[in-house]
Amino acid sequence: MAHARHDYEMARVYLTAALAAWRSLGDDAAAARLLNLAGWAAAMQGDLSRARELLEEGIALAARVGDDGQRSATLHSLGEVARLDGRFDEARALLEESLALAQASGWRTVLWWPVHSLGALARAEGRYDEARERLREAVALCPKLGRRPRLADCLEELAALAVDEGDAERAAVLLGAAESLRATAGTPTPPAACRVVEATTATARQRLGDDAFEDARQRGRAASIEDATALAQA
Repeated sequence: MAHARHDYEMARVYLTAALAAWRSLGDDAAAARLLNLAGWAAAMQGDLSRARELLEEGIALAARVGDDGQRSATLHSLGEVARLDGRFDEARALLEESLALAQASGWRTVLWWPVHSLGALARAEGRYDEARERLREAVALCPKLGRRPRLADCLEELAALAVDEGDAERAAVLLGAAESLRATAGTPTPPAACRVVEATTATARQRLGDDAFEDARQRGRAASIEDATALAQA
């Protein structure tokens, strides 16, 4: 629950204890899942070195037990660590491997993660057409369980893309829609993503002016989840 609500400090406490318990039982499959969660929590707090250590161990355990779905999920997390650290070539290789494994394993539930991250990576690299395609695909893949925060992730990246392409009004609307989804779900923007959201907000506000920015953001906040999905795909 703490992990799902982005309370990563508390999540790391619980995950460390759970990981020790499963290790003592010799359950490599369970340990692999927990290593991915613990690595992700560390990454979201900015502890990239510790995240990499945990995730590399998780990938090795997932491979040992033959769990390609879990290996895909952990490769995604490691790819995100590389992206956050600015190692874009490494990030792309890891994320593409994660996506290929997810597609081959038939785990549709894990497809969203590498698709969304490849979209975020493409935007950071200035590949705007690829970013738009990947992020719209990610919107379509958003899982039913936990849909609101995953859709909010997409909206925030699409808002950053809109700013990059000079459409500050669309960016403000998308930011407002993401805020509404996060408020309803009780899941704030992950710490590692805050810098992008803050930069997008500041740039859109500067270009539009305070009044126009707040008007556009309020329109986004009033959108239903169906409206937000359509807005993302527009």
